[in-house]
Amino acid sequence: MTLSTTDQSASLSAMAVAEIAHELRSPLGGIEAMAMLLSQSGLSAQQQRLVDGLCAAAGHLRSVASDFLDAQSETGKTPVVSDGALDLRAFIDMLAVSAEARARSKGLSFALSFDATIAAPVQADARRIRQMLENLLDNAIKVTTTGGIRLAVSHVDRRGVFEGLRFVVEDTGPGFSAEQASKLFRHFGRLDNGVAGTGIGLAMVRRLANAMGGEAGCEGWPGKGASFWFTLRLKMPKEPGHDGTLAETPPSSGAMEGLGRRILVVDDNQANRMIMGAVLEHFGFEMAEAETAEQALSLLPGGSFAALMMDQTLPGMSGLQALQRIRAMPEPLASLPVIPVTGRVSASDKAAFAAAGANGFVEKPITARAVRVALEAALATVGQAASEAA
Repeated sequence: MTLSTTDQSASLSAMAVAEIAHELRSPLGGIEAMAMLLSQSGLSAQQQRLVDGLCAAAGHLRSVASDFLDAQSETGKTPVVSDGALDLRAFIDMLAVSAEARARSKGLSFALSFDATIAAPVQADARRIRQMLENLLDNAIKVTTTGGIRLAVSHVDRRGVFEGLRFVVEDTGPGFSAEQASKLFRHFGRLDNGVAGTGIGLAMVRRLANAMGGEAGCEGWPGKGASFWFTLRLKMPKEPGHDGTLAETPPSSGAMEGLGRRILVVDDNQANRMIMGAVLEHFGFEMAEAETAEQALSLLPGGSFAALMMDQTLPGMSGLQALQRIRAMPEPLASLPVIPVTGRVSASDKAAFAAAGANGFVEKPITARAVRVALEAALATVGQAASEAA
C-alpha cells in the first residue's frame, strides 16, 4: 500500500509532535528535579519562593508538552504498547516528585497513597500511563486554589491474583455537578469555570484506558472538590517464577557496597548530568562525565570505572552503537556494566539494548530509587563474576 501525500504529511507531523514533546519533557524533567533538590537544601524563605516559582514555570511548560501529546493521541497514531516490565513504585515516585513541586508552588499540599501489596513489576506502557496521570494531575493542580491534591494507586485482583491497577487523583477544587460530569470525557468537553484548557485531555485518558482494557470516570462535589480515576487491566511480566500472584519485594542485595565507586555518565544535556551527579553522590559514588559517546569511549581505557550510565540520543554515535563497540573491546572493558538512561522506552528500544548486552535500564526523568536499583543489579552481577573467577 502506498501512502498519499496527505497521509505522508500527517505521519510526518505525528512524528514531529512526538519528537517535540520528547525534547520538551527531557529538559523539563531536569529543571523540576534540580528545583526539588534545591528545595531540600535548607533555603531561606525568599529562596524557597524563587524555587517554587521555577517549579511553577516548568509545570506550565510541561502542560504545553502534554497538550502536544494529547493532540497526537487524537489522531489515532499512538498505539498502546503493553509488553514492557514497569517498576511501578519507582515510576509513581518520579511523577509524585514533580506533582508535589507544582502543588507546593501554589501553596497546596500533596499526598501519595501507594498500595504496599503492589510489589512485583507490571506489564504496561509506561509512556501512556504517564501521559494519563500527568493530565489528571495537571488538571487538579490547575483548578485547585486551596487545600491539596492526592494521588492514590491500588491493585485490582480476584482471589489474590493480580488483574490490574486503579489510579485516583483527588482535589479540593471547585468540583462540579453530576450533569457537568457527564460532559467532561467528551471531545472538547470543558466546564465554564474560567480555567483554560484544550478540552481533549480527559477524552484522551478515557480512550487510552479503554485501549488497555480499563475505564475512566469522575465524581464531583460542588464547592468541595472532585475525584478522577481510571483502571487498567494489566499483566505481570512473562518471566520465570511469575505466576500472577502478588509477591513481596526482595530485600536489597547490598551489591553497592565494597565495589568501585566511579561511574561514567554520558549525556549531552548538562542539567541531566548534574542531576545524575547529585543522585550518585548521595549513594557515595564519584561521577566522571562525557557529552558524547566518542568522548566516553576515549575515557574508558585506564578509567577504572565501576559502570557506565549512558543516554541513547547523543550527537554523533548513539548510545546503542557505543554499547556495541564496548562489547567488542578486550576484557575487562568488554564486561563493563553499561546502563542505558533514556526517555526512549519502547519495547523495541529495550529489546535492542538487551540484545547488545546492556545491564539494566533507567527511564528519564530519573529517580534516585531507579538509579539505585539498576546499579545494585548491575554491580551484583560483576561482584558475583569476580567471586566465581577467584
